[in-house]
This record gives sequence, structure tokens and C-alpha cells, in this order.
Amino acid sequence: MLKPDELRIGNYLRRKHSDSIVQVEPYMLTYTELINYEPVTLTPDRLNDLGFIKMGLEMSGCEVWSVPDSHWRVARSYRDENCYKLWHTQVSPPTWRLAEFNYLHELQNIIFSLTKREIKL
Repeated sequence: MLKPDELRIGNYLRRKHSDSIVQVEPYMLTYTELINYEPVTLTPDRLNDLGFIKMGLEMSGCEVWSVPDSHWRVARSYRDENCYKLWHTQVSPPTWRLAEFNYLHELQNIIFSLTKREIKL
């Protein structure tokens, strides 16, 4: 279940029993309102829709996407296709697993915390 303290205004959520994706508004940040929404699961197509660029390289059995205009990368393991990981290309040794996430709002919050930029659909 979603919790208000996991969300920021502007995060994307899916309306339950619908394909409709909405952005969080202030009135939605209550438990009684959040029962009408669920997290948006990340997928390769969703990353592409967000403007992430799929890299030709594979690292340790993972698909890799570049976060636009940054040195941050998102990787998805072929072994656990529902788990995404964040790493940075300019840190040595490579920072693998700085964060793990499954949902769009989690990725939005991590990227915002690190870069102060919003991810938009």
C-alpha cells in the first residue's frame, strides 16, 4: 500500500482499476485518498517513454539505460526483471546498487534527490 511519506507532489501513480496515470496533487496525500491509486511499475518501455536511452552495452547480465544529461545509469538484471538499480559512471569503482527500486515514483524521488531535476512523462 502506498504511504503519503513515500510520495512527492508530481509523482506519477496509476488509478486503480484503470490504465490512467496521474500526477500526485496535494489533496491525494492522505491514506483515504491513496487507496484509489497504485504505483506505476517500471518497464523497459516506460524508461524509453521517459526519455532514458537504452545503451548498447550490457553489464553483468543487465540491460542498461542512461539517465538523460547525466552520468547516472539505470540497470535491470535479466535474473530479476522487476528490480532496477542505479549507478554512477564517474565513481571508481563503479557504484553498483546505490539504490534499488521497482516503481516509477521511487525512481522519480531518487533522481530528484540526486540531481534536483524532475522526470516527466
